[in-house]
Amino acid sequence: MRDEFDGTEECKVTLRDTAGIEHTVTVRAINRYHAFGLALAKMKQCSWSNPEHHGPCRMAVELIQTGKKWHRIYVTSAQFEAWLAQQDSRGARHRDYVKMLLGRTPPDRDFKNEMRR
Repeated sequence: MRDEFDGTEECKVTLRDTAGIEHTVTVRAINRYHAFGLALAKMKQCSWSNPEHHGPCRMAVELIQTGKKWHRIYVTSAQFEAWLAQQDSRGARHRDYVKMLLGRTPPDRDFKNEMRR
Protein backbone atom coordinates (compact mmCIF):
# COMPACT_ATOMS: atom_id res chain seq x y z
CA MET A 1 0.00 0.00 0.00
CA ARG A 2 1.46 3.34 -1.08
CA ASP A 3 1.39 6.26 1.33
CA GLU A 4 0.98 9.86 0.19
CA PHE A 5 4.38 10.70 1.69
CA ASP A 6 7.17 9.61 -0.66
CA GLY A 7 10.00 7.56 0.77
CA THR A 8 8.13 6.10 3.72
CA GLU A 9 8.44 2.60 5.11
CA GLU A 10 5.98 0.62 7.19
CA CYS A 11 7.05 0.45 10.84
CA LYS A 12 5.75 -1.22 13.97
CA VAL A 13 6.12 0.97 17.06
CA THR A 14 5.72 -0.45 20.56
CA LEU A 15 5.30 1.30 23.91
CA ARG A 16 5.62 -0.71 27.13
CA ASP A 17 3.59 0.92 29.89
CA THR A 18 4.41 0.95 33.60
CA ALA A 19 2.38 -2.27 34.10
CA GLY A 20 4.53 -4.04 31.49
CA ILE A 21 1.76 -4.16 28.88
CA GLU A 22 2.88 -3.51 25.30
CA HIS A 23 0.85 -1.24 23.03
CA THR A 24 1.72 -1.44 19.33
CA VAL A 25 0.70 0.60 16.29
CA THR A 26 1.77 0.44 12.66
CA VAL A 27 2.75 3.64 10.85
CA ARG A 28 4.46 4.70 7.62
CA ALA A 29 7.46 6.90 8.36
CA ILE A 30 10.63 8.35 6.84
CA ASN A 31 12.78 7.49 9.86
CA ARG A 32 12.65 6.18 13.44
CA TYR A 33 11.90 9.62 14.94
CA HIS A 34 9.07 10.27 12.51
CA ALA A 35 7.68 6.82 13.43
CA PHE A 36 7.91 7.69 17.15
CA GLY A 37 5.92 10.91 16.62
CA LEU A 38 3.25 9.33 14.43
CA ALA A 39 2.85 6.45 16.90
CA LEU A 40 2.65 8.86 19.83
CA ALA A 41 -0.14 10.77 18.06
CA LYS A 42 -2.04 7.52 17.38
CA MET A 43 -1.61 6.25 20.93
CA LYS A 44 -2.88 9.52 22.38
CA GLN A 45 -6.20 8.75 20.69
CA CYS A 46 -6.60 5.56 22.77
CA SER A 47 -7.26 5.69 26.49
CA TRP A 48 -5.89 2.15 26.92
CA SER A 49 -2.35 3.09 25.96
CA ASN A 50 -2.43 6.76 27.09
CA PRO A 51 1.26 7.68 26.68
CA GLU A 52 0.53 11.06 28.29
CA HIS A 53 -0.22 9.47 31.66
CA HIS A 54 3.38 8.57 32.49
CA GLY A 55 5.16 10.02 29.47
CA PRO A 56 6.83 7.52 27.17
CA CYS A 57 10.53 7.28 28.04
CA ARG A 58 11.21 5.17 24.98
CA MET A 59 9.48 3.19 22.26
CA ALA A 60 10.73 0.35 20.10
CA VAL A 61 10.62 0.93 16.33
CA GLU A 62 10.79 -2.01 13.91
CA LEU A 63 10.98 -1.73 10.14
CA ILE A 64 8.55 -4.11 8.45
CA GLN A 65 9.93 -5.47 5.18
CA THR A 66 8.75 -8.73 3.68
CA GLY A 67 11.53 -11.26 3.32
CA LYS A 68 14.12 -9.20 5.19
CA LYS A 69 15.45 -9.47 8.73
CA TRP A 70 13.72 -7.17 11.21
CA HIS A 71 15.66 -5.22 13.74
CA ARG A 72 14.38 -3.32 16.73
CA ILE A 73 15.66 0.17 17.52
CA TYR A 74 14.76 2.05 20.67
CA VAL A 75 13.98 5.76 20.46
CA THR A 76 13.84 7.85 23.61
CA SER A 77 11.66 10.89 24.20
CA ALA A 78 14.82 13.03 24.35
CA GLN A 79 15.99 11.75 20.92
CA PHE A 80 12.54 12.42 19.46
CA GLU A 81 12.46 15.95 20.91
CA ALA A 82 15.95 16.64 19.49
CA TRP A 83 14.77 15.51 16.02
CA LEU A 84 11.65 17.65 16.32
CA ALA A 85 13.74 20.71 17.23
CA GLN A 86 16.11 20.39 14.24
CA GLN A 87 16.21 23.41 11.97
CA ASP A 88 17.55 21.81 8.77
CA SER A 89 15.28 21.55 5.75
CA ARG A 90 15.63 17.76 5.32
CA GLY A 91 12.50 16.20 6.81
CA ALA A 92 11.08 19.59 7.85
CA ARG A 93 7.66 18.89 6.29
CA HIS A 94 7.39 15.63 8.22
CA ARG A 95 8.47 17.28 11.49
CA ASP A 96 5.90 20.03 10.94
CA TYR A 97 3.20 17.42 10.31
CA VAL A 98 4.07 15.55 13.53
CA LYS A 99 4.03 18.83 15.48
CA MET A 100 0.56 19.51 14.10
CA LEU A 101 -0.66 16.00 15.01
CA LEU A 102 0.65 16.40 18.55
CA GLY A 103 -1.07 19.77 18.94
CA ARG A 104 2.16 21.76 19.13
CA THR A 105 1.27 23.89 16.12
CA PRO A 106 -2.17 25.03 14.92
CA PRO A 107 -3.95 22.75 12.42
CA ASP A 108 -3.61 23.64 8.75
CA ARG A 109 -6.19 22.30 6.29
CA ASP A 110 -3.93 22.78 3.27
CA PHE A 111 -0.93 21.03 4.81
CA LYS A 112 -1.61 17.56 3.34
CA ASN A 113 -2.18 19.07 -0.11
CA GLU A 114 1.21 20.81 0.12
CA MET A 115 2.86 17.51 1.15
CA ARG A 116 1.81 15.94 -2.17
CA ARG A 117 3.54 18.60 -4.28
